Amino acid sequence: MLQYFYPGAYALGGTVKALDLRELIYFSFTALTTAGFGDITPVLVQSRFLTIFEMVTGVMYVAILIARLTGVYPVVGTKP
Repeated sequence: MLQYFYPGAYALGGTVKALDLRELIYFSFTALTTAGFGDITPVLVQSRFLTIFEMVTGVMYVAILIARLTGVYPVVGTKP
């Protein structure tokens, strides 16, 4: 949706262009997992902010998931 309102929001291989849906999904997953990316670059401030937001969301999801799992299951071998 960001690319619709800001056509030059991302660059692929150093060239600003409109990305197709496959490239945008790839970029979103690499940002959410913070695996890193080098081929697609956020160019505008709006796209950079969205990328930061996706990275923080991905990290917080994993942290909350692990905290929830460790809180649900009791530690084995300890007496209450």
